Amino acid sequence: RQRPRYVMLNKPSGFITTVKDERQRWTVMDLVDVPERVFPVGRLDRDTQGLLLLTNDGTLANRVMHPRYGLTKEYHVITDVRPSPFQMSRLNDGMFVNGREVIPDECRLLRETAEGIVIKIVLHEGLYHVVRTMMETVGVNVVRLRRVRLGPLRMQGIPPGSWRDLTPGELVQLYEAVGMPVDDADRINQRRPIQLDPVGGFRRGAAEDDSGAAGASRQPVIAPPVRQGSGERARSGNPERTPSGRSAGRSHADDGSRSSSRHRDRRSGRGR
Repeated sequence: RQRPRYVMLNKPSGFITTVKDERQRWTVMDLVDVPERVFPVGRLDRDTQGLLLLTNDGTLANRVMHPRYGLTKEYHVITDVRPSPFQMSRLNDGMFVNGREVIPDECRLLRETAEGIVIKIVLHEGLYHVVRTMMETVGVNVVRLRRVRLGPLRMQGIPPGSWRDLTPGELVQLYEAVGMPVDDADRINQRRPIQLDPVGGFRRGAAEDDSGAAGASRQPVIAPPVRQGSGERARSGNPERTPSGRSAGRSHADDGSRSSSRHRDRRSGRGR
């Protein structure tokens, strides 16, 4: 029987949120090497970056995704032109997306950075492309979209393409947020692997995504291997691999960076 696993990934753009892709595109599973059979909870589209939870705890995953439990998601939208007061008012008033009314819990201008103007938007809804659709509706150009929070979980200190396990406290908070017994989380914390230092890392050429990556060491960029049968290398601008996908960081109860043979085969180009 598998031990429970709870992984927080800082997803870079260029990766599909799925366990397997028939078109041999890069998926988030190419970023996370653990022996447990984890799966992504919910979806971030290919170009969206940021916090993605992976687990083998089906009950928790269902509650995190179910709108009944009202888990909030915080996104940062980077745009190249400062939105007008009218555009911001329309976003805050809400709109219908795919037949459902979506009203943000919060939507405001957050700051101006070297990347552009940052809009903070917090939603309960988990509709696919909901943030991009809302921005397109009011005429806001999305240069970059990043999820920085999922309920009580916040993306901090994890470089792009890297992952770590949830801390014991984060798991307790997540269980509590979706109405699951905190005592169960405490028992699970005693027997699950906990890799606390970020593992792995992918980079898009020289343009480094700075989400949660403050203080991360810069490493040379190496192109990913050709997938057997794909007939071409990843296009320019697609994810690129740093030389080492391992961390010498501390691990509790298990070496969280241990690879399964399935992932080793995929990374060495022997197909899937």
